[in-house]
Amino acid sequence: LRMGTNDIAITFRSPQIEAAKRQAAQPYFVPFSANNTPIHNGNMLRKPSCDFGWDWNIALATFGLYGDFYLEPKVADRISDLLITQTHGTGYVDVTVTAIGAVGDVTISLCGVTSQSGTLRIENPILWWPAGAGDQVLHDLTVTCGDQVLHRKIGLRDARLINTRDASGLGFKFNINGRDIFAKGSNWIPADALAGRITPQDTRDLLQSAVDANMNMIRVWGGGRYEPTWFYDLCDELGLMVWQDFMFSCHIYPADAAFLADVAIEVREQALRLHHHASMVLWCGDNELI
Repeated sequence: LRMGTNDIAITFRSPQIEAAKRQAAQPYFVPFSANNTPIHNGNMLRKPSCDFGWDWNIALATFGLYGDFYLEPKVADRISDLLITQTHGTGYVDVTVTAIGAVGDVTISLCGVTSQSGTLRIENPILWWPAGAGDQVLHDLTVTCGDQVLHRKIGLRDARLINTRDASGLGFKFNINGRDIFAKGSNWIPADALAGRITPQDTRDLLQSAVDANMNMIRVWGGGRYEPTWFYDLCDELGLMVWQDFMFSCHIYPADAAFLADVAIEVREQALRLHHHASMVLWCGDNELI
């Protein structure tokens, strides 16, 4: 980025041709789910598997930019990410915010409480609950570093996956704020085969339909895409717990250093972007892989 005019050039390669080239460059053939994907070798690219075809989806192998693309000046004390954790006690919640990249003083404010220590205590917190179990109360979190101000909507809640053994075997249940919650939900696939046609309003209507059908959980399926931030905002608002798959589905994937390094960046970016959402209760590595 420089003062004056800046040019941004983006080169789009054919997904089908590029995927075939990368497959040919592997030291051995890396199998993919051919019965699902009539356009082959999609496992070579970090693109939604279902864009290469699925048992329910047309094979389009779309390409393009999702969301915004922009340049920002590099600032020494700029916050790059926020890591937000909660510790729940009797009658209080401690919220800790780590401002990654910040060099100067950082101020955090939540529920009328302000702190520069990185941790603040909320007494008698109003908690967030899944649909059907209570209200979906969200609070404004503000983090300030110099002239940079970041905002997050967070729910105060304690979410646990309980998988201890009992008389029937290994348990698998969700406990929210100390209460076991019976999960009722379904898989979420991309709302349209062409991502550019997906809108917040249409998505809200679909998610509201899930709530109206007495669901309280949505599983973001691993053959689709990481949804935009507003999708998870809607789930927070509607009380739909999210089971979040990482985007790996039904294929074998490359194990070379370059591919794994790219995946490590992807996983870190998505976890930092989404972890603070009250609705996010489970991360799953993939769909139907061993």
